[in-house]
This record gives sequence, structure tokens and C-alpha cells, in this order.
Amino acid sequence: MSELKNTLREGGKYMIHVNLYAALRRYLPTACRESGSIIIEAAEGGKVMDVMRQLGINPDEVQLVVVNGIDGDFSRTLSPGDRLSLFPQWLG
Repeated sequence: MSELKNTLREGGKYMIHVNLYAALRRYLPTACRESGSIIIEAAEGGKVMDVMRQLGINPDEVQLVVVNGIDGDFSRTLSPGDRLSLFPQWLG
């Protein structure tokens, strides 16, 4: 993970680690579905919602957003090397 930190690229892009859980894994490329994670490029100043759009995830399907182990929300601005975890809606 430390290799992702401070990796601002030309054009204001950087890498973040995304973990998707349960039913949300279907939005990952087939090769990543078993692990549930992917490293993607994000734009400087990008928010959680931007990453969700990039992956095609409907916000109505997400109940919990966690960034670096701390509760977040769709408007949270991401930084280089962040670890974003998205959890689906639960029944109950």
C-alpha cells in the first residue's frame, strides 16, 4: 500500500485501492471479483462518488463508505494512496 502513497501522476492523477464487498463485487473486472479489490487511477480532488461513477456503481446500492478505516460519505475527497471500501445495502 505504501507504494501508492504520494504517487501523484502527470495530469493530477493518482492511484487508490478500492475494496468492494458482497453484491458490489459484480462491478469489478472478472479477474478482480474473487479478491474484491482493485487499484484504480483517480483524479486529483476526486470524491468517493467519482470513483463510484468510474466503476458504474449506483449510490442506492451502497450503505457504508469507509476511507482508510474511517466512516466516510459520497462527498469525501480522496487522496493519493487512500483505501476506499464500499459495502452494499443490507436486508433487515
